[in-house]
Amino acid sequence: MKEVSFKVLIDNQTFSDLESEHGLSILIETEEICILCDMGASSAFLRNAERMGVDLDTIDFAFISHGHSDHTGGLRSFLERYPNKKIFASKNIFNEYYFSGRRGYWRAMSTDHSLLNDYGDVFQLIDNQQNVGGSNGIWISPKVAIVSNIHDKWSTPFGNKYLTKMISSEGNSPLQADPEYLLSDDFGHELSLVILTESGAVIFSSCSHCGAVNIIESCCDFTGESRVRAFVGGLHLVDSPEVVLEVDNFASELSKRFPETHIFTGHCTSDSAKELLLKKLNCVELFYAGYSIAL
Repeated sequence: MKEVSFKVLIDNQTFSDLESEHGLSILIETEEICILCDMGASSAFLRNAERMGVDLDTIDFAFISHGHSDHTGGLRSFLERYPNKKIFASKNIFNEYYFSGRRGYWRAMSTDHSLLNDYGDVFQLIDNQQNVGGSNGIWISPKVAIVSNIHDKWSTPFGNKYLTKMISSEGNSPLQADPEYLLSDDFGHELSLVILTESGAVIFSSCSHCGAVNIIESCCDFTGESRVRAFVGGLHLVDSPEVVLEVDNFASELSKRFPETHIFTGHCTSDSAKELLLKKLNCVELFYAGYSIAL
């Protein structure tokens, strides 16, 4: 095995007998540690893991990138099978409810808040805004960090305009949005995972709502590593009239700031965005359910 390898357990696309769904789950391995990043929208990632010969009992911990249900929908199924695995996540996923208005109505897409009561001991909840010493991250091991975004100077996804949240309080329902209490989602619940290697950082950012280049910049600031070997995750470039401009901006910003970084993307990167990215950049590779690579 090389310094970092990853296997995609669930994604929007598959090219085999594996299941696919609008969700993401990735198994990440180094010589020292094994991490499960996200649990998709359902228990499909568990069935795919079995078909791929992946034993999730070997993971050291799980990591939740953000509170949307296409990344936490399989969390209860995971905990029922592995009730003692430590899970790192933002504390905000249990303090807020999330909604998408992209289909013309407010669709609930929150993490199941009852999981905190049922399995509270396993959650290692991170305060994105108030980490020790005012830092924007924490070290899990000497080479692995969890980082929250602190930058906004680069582009953010157009699709964010459809995403809202409500603060959890008595009377609020996780299944119904009250327009009076809806706020624009500031993605204070979004976290990234950074693994340091001899040739630079490998960053896992499942949806990149804060903007991929902003997130890369934040990860470099926290770790002190300016070389970014690879960025893995969705770019949240949805199908829209703005997608051409969005891809142009991303390609320009990445080439300007992190020209050596290889991009592995799928999930919430739309088909039209993928096609444009492959034309614009020679550093892009597309993943899918069953995809596996050693870096």
